[in-house]
Amino acid sequence: MAGLECIALIDVNGIEARIVGHYSDDTPSGEFDCFDIYVRNELSNISELIDLGKPFEICPTDEEVGIIISELFNPAAVRVVANA
Repeated sequence: MAGLECIALIDVNGIEARIVGHYSDDTPSGEFDCFDIYVRNELSNISELIDLGKPFEICPTDEEVGIIISELFNPAAVRVVANA
């Protein structure tokens, strides 16, 4: 039987992130095939996939999730458009 399991719930500056592990029939008990990160959308109250179909082979650490969330929702780079 294949399925999903929430591995961790992490709060990153008020943004709720979940690490979800995927497993299949061939996955040894207690292990996962890959991992995804979901963030709860405050407007719809639905968790949305943020790694866009590129799952992690190794479970990301809380610190790695924090960096990813910070970069997505508080980007340091700002595009400046100038008229020539």
